[in-house]
Amino acid sequence: MTLSRLNAHYDLVTSYITAQEILHRLREAADIKAQNLTGMPHSTGINDIVGNTAVEIVRTEEHIKDLAARIEESQRPIEAWIDTVKDIYAQSILRLRYIHGMSWGEVADMVGGGNTEQSVKAVCYRVLSKDIK
Repeated sequence: MTLSRLNAHYDLVTSYITAQEILHRLREAADIKAQNLTGMPHSTGINDIVGNTAVEIVRTEEHIKDLAARIEESQRPIEAWIDTVKDIYAQSILRLRYIHGMSWGEVADMVGGGNTEQSVKAVCYRVLSKDIK
C-alpha cells in the first residue's frame, strides 16, 4: 500500500463527510420559516430561495452518491491491506484515519494513552515502510 493511495482515499472520505455536513445545513435552511410580513419589499430582484435551496440539496445528494460509490471501490483494497497488519494498535490507527476520515489529532485522542499527532503518524509511517520492504 502506498501513502499516496491512502491519502487519495482519505481525501474522498473527508469530502464525503463535508458534503454530508453541507447537506444537513441545506436541509435545515429549507425548513419552513415564518414570514415577516412588513409590507415593505425586501430586495430589488426576484429570488426563489426555496427553489434554489431545493436544487442545491439535489446536487449535493448526487455528489454524495458519487462519492459513496468511489469510496466503496477505493476502500476494499485498503481494508484488506489493514487486515494484514499484525499490530492491532496500528490497525486501529489506520482505520480511524483512512476509513473513518479522522484527523491525526482525532486519531490520537481516540486511541488515548497520551498519544500525540506525531506519535500516531509515526506508527502509520512505520507500518508503511515495513510494507514496502
